[in-house]
Amino acid sequence: MNASDVSSMWQTALLVGFGGAGGALLAQAVTWLRDREKAESDKKRKLQSLLAEIIDNLAHIDRHSLAGGRAIIKLLVQAWEATKGDMFSLDPELAQSLRKAYAEVWRFNCAVDCYLTESEIVRGSLKGSFEVLAAEVKPALLDSHQKLSRHLGVSI
Repeated sequence: MNASDVSSMWQTALLVGFGGAGGALLAQAVTWLRDREKAESDKKRKLQSLLAEIIDNLAHIDRHSLAGGRAIIKLLVQAWEATKGDMFSLDPELAQSLRKAYAEVWRFNCAVDCYLTESEIVRGSLKGSFEVLAAEVKPALLDSHQKLSRHLGVSI
C-alpha cells in the first residue's frame, strides 16, 4: 500500500464518519421540529377547547339564570383542568384573566356542591346567593372570552 491509498482510505473513512454524524444531527433536528410543532398544535387545541368551555359556561349562566328554582348546575372545568399547566407560556394578562375567571367558577361550583349536599334549611339560605355568584362569574368569563379569542385570532 502506498501513501496515496492510505490517504484515500482516511478520506473515505472521514467522509463516512462525518456523513453519519451529519445525518444523525439532521434526524435529531427534524425530530425536534416535529415535536415542537406537535406541542404547539396541542397547546392551540387545548386553548380552543378552553374557549369553547368558556362559551358553554356563559350560555349556562344566561340560559338557566342558575337561580330562582331553575337548574342549579355546576359550570364546566374539564378544559381548564387540561390547560392550566400551560399558563406560564401565555401572555401574563391572558393568564391572569383565565385564573381569575376559573377562580370565580370554582367558587360558584363550591356553592353548588354545598347546595346539593346540605339540608333544606341550608339550601334555603344558599338559594339567593346563586344569582350573586353568577353575576360575579359572568364578567370574569366575558373578559377571558375576549382575551382568549384575541389570542387565538378568533373573531367575537
